Amino acid sequence: MKFLVVAFALVAVAAAQHQHVTPVPIAILRQSQDQSPDGAYQYSYDTDNGIHVEEQGQPGPVNEEGTPAVVARGAFSYTGPDGTPYQVTYTADETGFHPEAAHLPVAPPVPEEILRAIAYNAAHPEENDGTVSGSFQPGSSVRTAPTPQGSQGFAKPNFGRRFIRYSSDELAKCE
Repeated sequence: MKFLVVAFALVAVAAAQHQHVTPVPIAILRQSQDQSPDGAYQYSYDTDNGIHVEEQGQPGPVNEEGTPAVVARGAFSYTGPDGTPYQVTYTADETGFHPEAAHLPVAPPVPEEILRAIAYNAAHPEENDGTVSGSFQPGSSVRTAPTPQGSQGFAKPNFGRRFIRYSSDELAKCE
């Protein structure tokens, strides 16, 4: 049985080697490039299989390491294996690569309620400092451990703010 499995594996490897496809060279029909001493550049090219690429860029804002980010804008187009033409335009800068194309998925818009909540929180930072105070001693019994005191804030969907304030006396009543 082992011999049969090894024999089939060898036949599969041999068959895969005979299916090797030799790459077909793709001719460059047009190519241009320019590099300026100030760091600005541009390039473009077209190939005989329908690919078109163009980009231009220049040094942008300086990052934390003291190096300028490259700010670029460009486009490329090609025909997919199914014959569908694709075109992508993009920008790239210190915030990343930002493509735009009809075939790329787009995130849904942020709901109005979330935008209002973010705006409210930004306008009222004093109402939510993000802290909760209290104490805990590991290894102690629940009944003898110090009971935490503090407050916890949360926002309701209607954007009203509520705070729960508690003390050791109130929590002792719950035991």
